[in-house]
Amino acid sequence: MAFREMLKHESAIPLTARLQDFVKKFPTQGLSREQAADRIHKFLSATQDWMLSQVLVFAAEADEAGQTNAAEGLEKFLLSRLHARLFSMEPSDLTEDETLRRRIDSFSWVGFKNLGVPPVDTSLLDLAVEQLHSLDKFKAPRDKMVCILNSCRVINDVLKRAIVASGASRPLSADDFLPLLIYSLILANPPRLHSNIEFVAAFRHPSRLVAEAGCTQKQRLESPSLRYA
Repeated sequence: MAFREMLKHESAIPLTARLQDFVKKFPTQGLSREQAADRIHKFLSATQDWMLSQVLVFAAEADEAGQTNAAEGLEKFLLSRLHARLFSMEPSDLTEDETLRRRIDSFSWVGFKNLGVPPVDTSLLDLAVEQLHSLDKFKAPRDKMVCILNSCRVINDVLKRAIVASGASRPLSADDFLPLLIYSLILANPPRLHSNIEFVAAFRHPSRLVAEAGCTQKQRLESPSLRYA
C-alpha cells in the first residue's frame, strides 16, 4: 500500500498531525542548510521508529520491505512540503547555480577527443542526459537521487558496450566513468545543478545516502574540471 493511502487509515491520524505540526513550525529563516538538515534527520529518525512500532497501519507491514517503503514515503512526504523553504536556502546558491550553468555552457565544444576517451554513439547517452536534465522537476531528495542513479547506470552500460566492442575484458574504472559523466553533464547542463546537488546531499537521510552509488557524490557531479578549468 502506498504511503499516502496508509496515512488515510484511522490509526495514522496522530502521525499526520505530527507531520503537519513539524512543517507548520519549521523555521522559514535563520537556519543554515546544515542546521536544517540536522533538525529534519533527527525528526525523521525518531518519527520513523515511532511510526513503525506504534502506528497500527505501518506496524502491520513492518517487514524489511515495508519498513523501507515507509521510511522512503515519510521522507518524501515531509521534504516535498518543505522544499520551498529548503531549496536554494543559502544566500550564495543562486549565484553558484548561474556560475556553474555558464561554466558548463562554456564547455559545449568539448568532445570525446578532448576528454581522452574513445568515441561512443552519443544517442546511447540520450537517456543519461534526459535523467540529469530531469533533476529539477522533482522535490523529494530520493526522486532527484533516482535521476542521478539512472544516469549513472546508463553511462555504465554504455561503457560496458564500448569495452566489449573494443575486444578488451578489463573491469570499468573511475577513469572510464568520469569523462562520460562530464560529457553527459555538458550535454544536459541541468537547471540549478548546484542547488539540486546540495539539496540531495543535505536532506537525503544519511543512512540511505551512504548506501547509494558512489557516482552520486557531489564532488563528481560538480566536477572541479567543469567549475574551475
